Amino acid sequence: MRHVLLMVLVLLIAVTASAQNRGLTATFTPASLNVNMLYTTSFDPFAPHNQPLLTTLEIRNTLNESYPVDLQVRVLWNGNTLVTAGFRTKDGMGIPANGSFYLSNRDLITNQSSTHFVKLDAAIDLQDIINASNLLKNAVLSGFFPDGTITIGIAVKRTGAPAWASETAFSITVQNIGNIYAVYPGSPMGGVPPMMSPTGYLWNALFTPFNTFNLMIKEFPPNNAPTASNIETSGTLLYGNPAPMTGNSFSDFLPYRDNHYYAWQVSSTLFTETNPLSGRSLGSAGVVKSNWYVFQYSASSDTDDRQNEFFTLLSLLNNPLILNLLNSGWRPTGTVIYNGRLETGPNALEMLNSLIGQAIEAEIVN
Repeated sequence: MRHVLLMVLVLLIAVTASAQNRGLTATFTPASLNVNMLYTTSFDPFAPHNQPLLTTLEIRNTLNESYPVDLQVRVLWNGNTLVTAGFRTKDGMGIPANGSFYLSNRDLITNQSSTHFVKLDAAIDLQDIINASNLLKNAVLSGFFPDGTITIGIAVKRTGAPAWASETAFSITVQNIGNIYAVYPGSPMGGVPPMMSPTGYLWNALFTPFNTFNLMIKEFPPNNAPTASNIETSGTLLYGNPAPMTGNSFSDFLPYRDNHYYAWQVSSTLFTETNPLSGRSLGSAGVVKSNWYVFQYSASSDTDDRQNEFFTLLSLLNNPLILNLLNSGWRPTGTVIYNGRLETGPNALEMLNSLIGQAIEAEIVN
């Protein structure tokens, strides 16, 4: 009989909590952003007016009555809670009947009262947040968040209700793209452009799920080699990819002309809190670019360009055994065997390029 009474009591509490919170919802728009870099000052609770407007929280009341609301804000880094703050609607200011409150991140990451809410607990201490993670402590010193996800978790309820009515979250995923490095063909601007007939283009960068690459190739006449002073403003555009690429190579046919110079560069949009990947831009887009690489096309070049391409990529693997072989005069044959797979030609080059920056083992076999 006692167990039955306890079950009835629990059921009554649950029903009461549900009834008290009926008609109260919370929704973020947008619910998430992807960026390559995020300033730590973007979440300063002591100067919320300096924060970029990243998201909007709608707290909606679908009932025909007004009532006060409690709001809980949690800030998490990679799922670990850094700080929790509580807010309550100001005296005499409940959420309107069949109405909504709209709050931005400036109203949530703050030590100040907003238009609708007052803060219930102590001020958010940035030092406590910094000390919660050595990774974040180093990030604050550099001024940027490291790769990871920062989340603003929200819970709302009618004041006095025993349980939260609605919970939602807004997240920003930070994934750095770093720099873009041109690899092949050609050599960096400033030197003597090599004579060659390339079969494709290769570059290196940190890959993210949301960055794409744009390749630009310019043509210059034989009597007007590109220089640092004219490369941006002169030359004829040979190729500017109409559809951004997700990979780090390009091998389509191009109508090269003998003895002409060709300069190429790869770029990618740099997503920040003022220009996030969310379907809407909050500001002007930044761009990260590789350095310019230049070569002179020779249809009758005696240079084995494919072998040079292999040699360059093998050197970039930074494997001691491979470097010793190359330095001893050995040259690649154009065949790559990796984990039992045998590849030649462009597929072999692409495989080698994908291994750059990874820890690999090599062995000499007969």
